[in-house]
Amino acid sequence: MIGKSHEYALMHQSETTLWWYRHLHNQVGEVIQQRFLPETNPAILDAGCGTGGLLLRLQQMGYNNLLALDASTDAVAFATAKTEVPVKQGYIQETAVHFHGQRFDVICCMDVMTYLVDEEIVAVLQQFAQMLKPGGIIITNNNAFKAFKGTHDHQVGIIKRFTAKDFERYATAAGCIIIKNRYWNFLLSPMVWAIRKWKLLQHYTGITHANEISSDLTVPSPLINNSCLQILKLENKIVSPPWGTSVFTVLQMPD
Repeated sequence: MIGKSHEYALMHQSETTLWWYRHLHNQVGEVIQQRFLPETNPAILDAGCGTGGLLLRLQQMGYNNLLALDASTDAVAFATAKTEVPVKQGYIQETAVHFHGQRFDVICCMDVMTYLVDEEIVAVLQQFAQMLKPGGIIITNNNAFKAFKGTHDHQVGIIKRFTAKDFERYATAAGCIIIKNRYWNFLLSPMVWAIRKWKLLQHYTGITHANEISSDLTVPSPLINNSCLQILKLENKIVSPPWGTSVFTVLQMPD
């Protein structure tokens, strides 16, 4: 996605409003809140922060000891303007270099692993684990299942999709323990699948030209947007959805 300024502008405009982002950021906030109350001032790093939507949500929850990293100059500019959090430019493979000697209670990494090969994912998790304080956690969200591949993947440069078992393997190889590994966006997944396949059909049949391909970052009408968000809240009552368009994983180091 690096270099696609238009997509970063869309992300900047949508990630505080779009149902998908709002639910993701709430999930992250809930996990952090269960372990670290804002008044304990936990050190939180957002590695691959995008345009800063998660950082802003954490600020709204009272978390202000925040640092961030992203490889895109567009993302760094948007995130800095949105939150005033210090954001360094760099790849997540080099996180320990950019934050040499620093330790964190929480390291977040949202939808970035798709740009890495398996060996790099394991190395990044090992690196994150070494940067944690005692009792610290890693939170990562990633796109799931090849069945949900669509024009969105092409537009934002998604290379691979994952299953929960993939992250079990990565965690074992990295020496981490999984404390949560859950699919989400299950109830809405048939709708997502149908829309993405329709867009692909339009593209392959020439109905939609290559320069008209769009990602899924456009915010729908308030009625649809709020309805999708409420459905995701309902979904949280399902203990273990059998699939979803994303997999949400929380890891820690062994005691």
